[in-house]
Amino acid sequence: LFFDTMASVEDFRRKGNKIIYVSYRRLAGLKSGLRSPVTNSLKRALFQVLSRKDWYANECYIWVDAWSVPQDHELLRDLGTESLYAYARCADLFLAVCPELTTREAEIYGGSVLEQYEGEAWRRAEVLAYCCGHGPDNVFVFEDEDGLEEAPPEWLMDMCWVFAGSFPCCRRGHATTDCVCDSEKLVLPMLALFSDGLRRAIANSDSRTHSPRENSSLDTAANDKAGAVHRRLSRPHAVSFFQAAVYPQKDLIFPAKHAFNLGGCKNEGHGSTEVKELFGSLLKL
Repeated sequence: LFFDTMASVEDFRRKGNKIIYVSYRRLAGLKSGLRSPVTNSLKRALFQVLSRKDWYANECYIWVDAWSVPQDHELLRDLGTESLYAYARCADLFLAVCPELTTREAEIYGGSVLEQYEGEAWRRAEVLAYCCGHGPDNVFVFEDEDGLEEAPPEWLMDMCWVFAGSFPCCRRGHATTDCVCDSEKLVLPMLALFSDGLRRAIANSDSRTHSPRENSSLDTAANDKAGAVHRRLSRPHAVSFFQAAVYPQKDLIFPAKHAFNLGGCKNEGHGSTEVKELFGSLLKL
C-alpha cells in the first residue's frame, strides 16, 4: 500500500484498518529472510499483538523501514529518514522486536538484542517520535523469552534521550569522504517532532499554567485541510507526554552541540573527535 498524503492515511485508518510500526535492531552478518531471528520473532510478536489487542489480521498492516523505505537509493533513503516523525504519527501501535540470541551470537554481537536496541540512537528516535505523536500507550517490546510486554514508563523516559545513544557511523569513525554523521540527519525530523509537539501543547492548553512555555498565547491551527487532518490525528496523551517528558528536558534531548568521532575520516587519526553544532539555538527562536 502507498499513501501520498496524511489525509489518505487518516481515511484508511478511519475505515478500521490498523498500522503497526515495527522497530528492530539490525544484526549485521546474520542471514536475512525467513531464517533471520528478527523475522521469526516478528511473526511471533505480531500474533501476540493481534491476540492482545483483539485485532483482525486482515485489518492490520505493518510498517518496517527495510521494506517501506528504499534502501539502495541514497536520496530516497535520506528522505525516508527525514520523514521518520510522519511515519510514526501514522501508526496505531509501536512494536520493538528484540529476538533472543544463541550464546554464540551473543558473544559475536555483544550481549542481548534488547540491550543493543536500547543503546541505538535511531531506535530511541523512533520510540520518541511515536510517543510524541500518540503518547505512551500501545508501545510494546517483544523478546522471545518473555514474549510481548507493554513498555514501562521509566523505559520510555530513558529512550527520550536520543543523542545519548550511539550511531553506527560513529562506531565506524565516519569512514566516508564527507564525514557526515547520522546525528546531523536526525536534526530535521527531531525539529519537526518538537515544533509539532509545542504547537499542539499550546493549542490544547486551558490556561497558561498548562502551557509548556510562559507568556505564550493560545495557538490556533490553520483552517486548511492539512490543518484539520493534523488536529484529528493528534491525541491528548501525546500532549501530556510532550509536556511531562520532552519539554522539561529539551536542552538535553535536543543538544546544542555534539561530539563527532572522526577516526575514520581522511587524514584524521584514531580517536580524533570534533565538537560540532547540532541544534544550536534553534529551539529558542
